[in-house]
Amino acid sequence: MSTRSDVGIALKNNVFEALTPETRDFLEAVGTKYTHEEGVFFHGECLKWYNMDGGSIEKLYDELDALDEADFYLIEGCLDYPESDDGTVGEWDENPWEAYKAVSVSIDFCHD
Repeated sequence: MSTRSDVGIALKNNVFEALTPETRDFLEAVGTKYTHEEGVFFHGECLKWYNMDGGSIEKLYDELDALDEADFYLIEGCLDYPESDDGTVGEWDENPWEAYKAVSVSIDFCHD
């Protein structure tokens, strides 16, 4: 969706194992990987995340679409459209990393 997005991908072990080796390798390159006995979490910041790219990202969404939504949670935090939920899929919102999308706006300035 965005020029740049922050992305969090929580996958139960059975989902991670069900993905193709190419998609697992892609996830390993997305960003930082965190492991838990229930699954894995990948976190990437400021990524070009186009889910209709015809490449690895679209393949990931296609593979997840065939799996149980209760077993994964992919969160896209689009920097250009922070309140949009386009790109967010899955329902594993009670994941061990307590990952969720947080939207905030602030104005910082200096004055004398």
